[in-house]
Amino acid sequence: MRYLLIIFFLFQTSPLFADDMIAPEDKDWQTFMEDAQDNYSMKRRGDEAMRTLALRIDEVLKETEKDLDKIGFDLLTQNQQAWEKQIRTKCSFLADTYRGGSQADLAFRFCIVAEQKARISEVRSMHQYRTSP
Repeated sequence: MRYLLIIFFLFQTSPLFADDMIAPEDKDWQTFMEDAQDNYSMKRRGDEAMRTLALRIDEVLKETEKDLDKIGFDLLTQNQQAWEKQIRTKCSFLADTYRGGSQADLAFRFCIVAEQKARISEVRSMHQYRTSP
């Protein structure tokens, strides 16, 4: 049993698990995407980053919602929906620079990831503002 614990702790502190200990909003997603071997792989990594950050946003929103009444919940929901629409149009506008070229999809993903990371911080700040005296 003791050997199993030792092996577990060796693997737990291994660099292989280092990414699991980093909060998604603190991960260097840009490097993660850029280190891919081709555009297709970069797009797949971008999709992974967007999914991971979207899940993290959902977690942060749920944490915030616990402290809200019905009116606050409705306002946060409206705010989130407006934010989602705004980043889609903003990132589409920026990606349009490439007029449908192979870089357009990548530019869109890089933009979405940056906006998602900022949104996590923003929701946390809004939560803190609402709950502090």
